[in-house]
Amino acid sequence: MKYVWQFGLGLVLIVTQTTILPYFGIFDSIYDLLCPLVVYLGLFQPVRNAVPVILFYSFLMDNLSGAPPGFYLTSYIWLLIYAVALSRFMDLKNKLIQPFIVALGVVIENCLNLSVIMILTPSWWFSSTIVWQIAWQVVWVIAVTPFLFTFLNRIHAYKPSG
Repeated sequence: MKYVWQFGLGLVLIVTQTTILPYFGIFDSIYDLLCPLVVYLGLFQPVRNAVPVILFYSFLMDNLSGAPPGFYLTSYIWLLIYAVALSRFMDLKNKLIQPFIVALGVVIENCLNLSVIMILTPSWWFSSTIVWQIAWQVVWVIAVTPFLFTFLNRIHAYKPSG
């Protein structure tokens, strides 16, 4: 049942990110909405349970977005490795540190994105607007992550009666 919730939530986030949010100016440079979900799965779920869900997310995002093939697969696998490595030696019960863990994940994903852009377009130049966009994404993710993690914790703690 938890897989159904994870797949359903991922589909809602993918549809929201690829079709709804681009039409609103305030959400023009919002972070990848699946990034906190991937980090959550890496932090709080066993790897064997997280990998199929992340492969599903990356397959859909690679096909629905305009990114180069395999970009989301690569970034989500790196985010999973990052989250699993952090879960081995950090106290994850501290609610104050969780948004900053996800914010660092967003920065890692943006660095991967920038490296792909630099490889594919050699005439590309780094500008200060990119720093502001990444800073804005970090602010958004720090503001939204506590609510998303609370929601995900309730989904995973739910035990159907009967």
